[in-house]
Amino acid sequence: MLEILEKEQCRFVLIGPVPAKELGKVIGLGQTIILLASWTFKALKKICRLDGHEIFWNKFQPELRSSYLLFPKNRFRPSSIIALLRALNITLQ
Repeated sequence: MLEILEKEQCRFVLIGPVPAKELGKVIGLGQTIILLASWTFKALKKICRLDGHEIFWNKFQPELRSSYLLFPKNRFRPSSIIALLRALNITLQ
């Protein structure tokens, strides 16, 4: 995967979840809990700066392309996850 990105002259790769702007529709909970969850979500977005991806996209306006991870075997195994984490320089504690 990294070799393909290099051949395509990809200078940056951004990987990770992106939080929504709003909490969205909550079903099956009381109004008090929904209101509390909404306030908590907004507070955590500000405290933990969860809008980092949004700031990045607005500042640099990169070209958006879909990407896929391809694994050589038919079954996705724990060794595949470990290899991906090593490629992204993520260490397990």
